[in-house]
Amino acid sequence: LGASFSWFSALNEARRDAMIDLCFQLGLTKLLKFKNFLASMEDGDYELASTHLLDSLYARQTPARANEIAKLISNGAHLKNG
Repeated sequence: LGASFSWFSALNEARRDAMIDLCFQLGLTKLLKFKNFLASMEDGDYELASTHLLDSLYARQTPARANEIAKLISNGAHLKNG
């Protein structure tokens, strides 16, 4: 993903994992269409990026997964179960 997003390597592990997951689920071509989300990620505004992600067809089609990814992005940390 670093070839497509110059800012990718500056992300912490949880946010990199979220981006990898999104790319795997959507494919790079579709992910590139998330203009507002990607602009917010590039700006480091992760709360806004999460909001943009949740305001998408992807989130309406896979709400549980989208919420999990949005939390990874906004919190910047993997949530521990239990």
